[in-house]
Amino acid sequence: MNFRNSNSLFRGIIILIFMAFMGCNEKGQYTDEKYEAILYRFHSQKTSPNEIKDIDLVLSKKIDSSYTGLIYKLNQDHYYGFLEGNSNLISYAKLNGNGSKSMFHKNHCFILLNEKKTDNFPEEEDYCFTVFVGQVPFKEYSEIEMEWNCGEKSVQPLENNEYFFFFRNSTNNEICNVKLRKSDGQIKDLAFSQYTNSFETEN
Repeated sequence: MNFRNSNSLFRGIIILIFMAFMGCNEKGQYTDEKYEAILYRFHSQKTSPNEIKDIDLVLSKKIDSSYTGLIYKLNQDHYYGFLEGNSNLISYAKLNGNGSKSMFHKNHCFILLNEKKTDNFPEEEDYCFTVFVGQVPFKEYSEIEMEWNCGEKSVQPLENNEYFFFFRNSTNNEICNVKLRKSDGQIKDLAFSQYTNSFETEN
């Protein structure tokens, strides 16, 4: 093999590797439209497709390698849910609250079937989270901060300066010291009532 043929072969291998990498990368990227198609397929099986007027993805948040959390609007109501493997909506719930001031905090569990046990008798396993998810009732804030069990700080940007999705892979976690922060550093301290599922301003 001469040098020219060797060089062409090397370039061909590099191009094939690059194309394979790009193909894998594209498969890992999910757009709003793909998530909305998954949601439409799921809900159209639960109700008449004619009753689904509009589905809009508000937020997607990767939980781990297996699950993704979503907030979405179905017709006039907001929901949150969990996707398994970026393809199946395995659990969902309507957000509490009235109108656009929906808040939600609770233990959320769903059952997974482990079919490796036997085909006839799959093993059931509970998968549980504490979730704190919703829409803040104050404008112009870009970030939300809270503490799990009054000791472990967690911070995330507000999607569209409104929506948040906190989760913890265990149940009965307390939510404390909720703060909103503007881009200029201005902070609003909040109290979250687990009885009314709503925010109360402290200052």
